[in-house]
Amino acid sequence: DGIAYLRIASYYADGRFDLAVSGYWGPMLSWLMAPFIKVGVTPLAAARIVMGLSAVLFFWGCREVFRGSKLSQLNQTLGLWLTAALSVFWSVENITPDLLMSGWVALACSRMMDESWLENSKTALMSGLFWGLAFWTKAPAFPLALITIPLVFALWLRHRPGDYKRALRCLGLTAGIFMLVASVWIAALSAKYHRLTLSTSARINHAVTGPSDLKQPYQFGAQFDQPSPGRITVWEDPSELPYQDWSPWSSLAHVQYQLAVMQSNLPICLLLLTSISLLAPLMLAIAGARLLRPSWRGTQASQTWWWTSLPVLGLAALYLPANLPFSEQRYFYAAFPFLYVLSLGLLALDEFRGNLKAVGIRPALWVAVVLMSFLLPTLLRPWLLGISTRRAGEYAWNLAQPLKTAKLQGPVAGSGYYAGGRTGLYLAYLLDEPWLGDETQPTAAGYLKSGATLIVVHRRHPVAAELQADSRFENLERFWPPENGFSPVGPLAVYRILPGR
Repeated sequence: DGIAYLRIASYYADGRFDLAVSGYWGPMLSWLMAPFIKVGVTPLAAARIVMGLSAVLFFWGCREVFRGSKLSQLNQTLGLWLTAALSVFWSVENITPDLLMSGWVALACSRMMDESWLENSKTALMSGLFWGLAFWTKAPAFPLALITIPLVFALWLRHRPGDYKRALRCLGLTAGIFMLVASVWIAALSAKYHRLTLSTSARINHAVTGPSDLKQPYQFGAQFDQPSPGRITVWEDPSELPYQDWSPWSSLAHVQYQLAVMQSNLPICLLLLTSISLLAPLMLAIAGARLLRPSWRGTQASQTWWWTSLPVLGLAALYLPANLPFSEQRYFYAAFPFLYVLSLGLLALDEFRGNLKAVGIRPALWVAVVLMSFLLPTLLRPWLLGISTRRAGEYAWNLAQPLKTAKLQGPVAGSGYYAGGRTGLYLAYLLDEPWLGDETQPTAAGYLKSGATLIVVHRRHPVAAELQADSRFENLERFWPPENGFSPVGPLAVYRILPGR
């Protein structure tokens, strides 16, 4: 994904709008990178700058949520220190818009859940603007807004039933500005694809979960593909790829299959929320119990800090029906400030403090438990998963330099999987050459037909021995200086298809 955003930013900087506009990728992250690239900053450096700015926006959004939650000043301050720690970590882990979108969502919700939303038209307008900017950042913000806005409106009606007309006016302002801002990007996409298009990401992510009665779903990087002229990969606009749509309403079997997908995604969703906070399942269970118990529902609307459960549940609802990889903690960054408020808002409940006292837990200890519940899963995640997200990129960087010096460039094929991702894809990006993909069971014959010049493989993969024994391929290891670690016993190998072969 980072490669796609980097390339799209370069297209904007060069004025190549035909390549820049994509229905799959939100434009804002690339828009923010483009001016830096235009003035000569390297794309990777521009990405690091913008990810830092994303962390700042996320910090601002979390601060606004904490301020409106009625938490104690101490707990708000602790929350800000926690936000600073996590946002720095998340901002360097990926080059994606998730942190940026989460900041806009936090700002939008903080405005809607504050009393001033009913009393100040400007607050209602700003909430709608922030929702629109969140959609410009990443497409899931659109359905999240459609879930959250009416539910918060309903809670305001229950909390302040006498302000029906005022709440309705504010609903109109928030929803109207949101749709107005969103329509700008929708119009651009609709013009490109010649049909009404909000985004293509939901369709594609739903398509890859297709039932077995459809043909095998298309998988990026599982076959060789030729990118459009000027592109590095076909993934820069996957809207053009042959994903097969399916409807859960087309048959009873498809309805049952969709329910099965949601059932299988539910534990993954809970796992990902737990990767944000170890207490997330407990918080959602308590919130659900209070909603179901009639004697508690009356206080639910009056204690507005409970409303922060809505965006968390909304996020979960978004990802249940489609593809949900268990590794994508970033999908749930937006849940962080709301889970923090839920976790410490419990201290406002007499029955909860009584339960803590009964088991010998002081409120200060509970606060410490909450803080650690957020820090541990994020800071220990790389160690627990046994990966270094930088290794593949570092190897690609070290591979690219000798190849550039020797002027050995051309289209690249092969994944060269290593800790952190596809080294082959990263190498193609650094060489500014097309990456043609890979096959699930690659062969020398397949690479010859791919149209590639350079092949990247892991030395332990069976195809490496096949390439080494084939006279039509040249192992380029003689170009690696000994000090860069790419000796004949290194983990990766690069082969060139000899001219005329």
